[in-house]
Amino acid sequence: MAVTALECPGCGAKLSASPGQQTVTCSYCSTTCQVQQQPHGASPWNQHAHAQAAQAAEMGTRAQKIVLVTTLGTTVAGIAMAGVFAVSAPDPQPSAPVAVPTTSMPAIPATPNVPAPAATAMDPAIAADAALMGRLSAYVSECINTLDDRILSSRARYRDWVDDDDGPRPNSRHVYGLYTFRDPSDCAESVAAASALSPRKPEMDAAAQAYVTAVTNLHGVVEEAERYYDRNDYQDDHMARGQELHGPLMANFNAFMVAREALIAHVDAAFEEALTKREQAVAPGDTRHRLLYDTMRNAAEIARTANVHWREVGSIDHDSFFAKADGYQRQVDELEAALGDVSEAERNAEMGRTFRALQSYVQTSQSFAQAAKSLARRVERGGGWSTGERMTLRAGAGSHWMVGGSPGAALAKYNELLRADVSPPLRYIAPTALLSDGY
Repeated sequence: MAVTALECPGCGAKLSASPGQQTVTCSYCSTTCQVQQQPHGASPWNQHAHAQAAQAAEMGTRAQKIVLVTTLGTTVAGIAMAGVFAVSAPDPQPSAPVAVPTTSMPAIPATPNVPAPAATAMDPAIAADAALMGRLSAYVSECINTLDDRILSSRARYRDWVDDDDGPRPNSRHVYGLYTFRDPSDCAESVAAASALSPRKPEMDAAAQAYVTAVTNLHGVVEEAERYYDRNDYQDDHMARGQELHGPLMANFNAFMVAREALIAHVDAAFEEALTKREQAVAPGDTRHRLLYDTMRNAAEIARTANVHWREVGSIDHDSFFAKADGYQRQVDELEAALGDVSEAERNAEMGRTFRALQSYVQTSQSFAQAAKSLARRVERGGGWSTGERMTLRAGAGSHWMVGGSPGAALAKYNELLRADVSPPLRYIAPTALLSDGY
């Protein structure tokens, strides 16, 4: 039986493996390796490929999660907690064994005849874009889009029945308590991983860490307060503990609001940077990508313009807003038609899961376009709210989605776009009424 000579990736010592043998352990450094197949003529330590793999391993160790987002047939590095990938596609040839370590290994094998090639470091532009996407995915998808709505709803719910200055009263007619929100540990882990990416963004990373600190502190006091009210303990101590919790609750809600606004400013600037880079890279004739990025930009702009209090819809300029909403709907129609031209084979082979995500994006974009045009009609007639609609709008921010043509209804449709896995990720936009009114 033939024996194949291999090199240990840990120390460079010679190893031997019989045909079919799956693992081999180095007797010098104890590195355990898997025996895999590699095309003939390709060195196990191809310098260019290994340097890319080493770079990916280094960043992958820090970030630990890699997501490949394929958008309309183009592979984009979308990082969930951040990372970088390297792909090698060897030509189909007869195979020979190669040793791959199953335990940790040096970035470049310690063998004197294969020096580490400094010239094969990752392109700085690629690394910078990967880091930018890593931060956006972490700070937007794992933090803002996951936590903001529930936290703001909890704050509005509490302030709906409690005076900011006086706190809860023992004889309160209604005791609604407040809402809990999910444990922010996933957000914290994502921020820690994204903050380690290079090149660094010190101000943005500091804002993200401040957000984590704020939501972590808030989570503890909200959990305690919710248990207190949910168990009706306020009936036993005449709201004494409720009064004690009021100060920490308001202080932590206020700290969250400050940290949130600071992070959003950095996130919006990073989104603009990422989207501009992708628009500039669209090839001539690539209609689908161009329309995708156009609709993403315009959706965010329309949502920001629409985000006024329902009593202030007259502050929106009708003509420009309707023109923007109508143009956006035509762009979405074009994108839908472009997706319809993709063959079934292309959908399965080229796009896979991402094609279904884009279909969802188009569907929710259509709903948002219609909601934006409904708001424009309300703007044209100065609101025109019926008695029933006014009652619903006055009832609190949580009911605004039920009133067609209201800013809350339009933003509810916009925020459904967040469920579509597009890159760069759109962020949650909180309705003005949710920030100022009760729930």
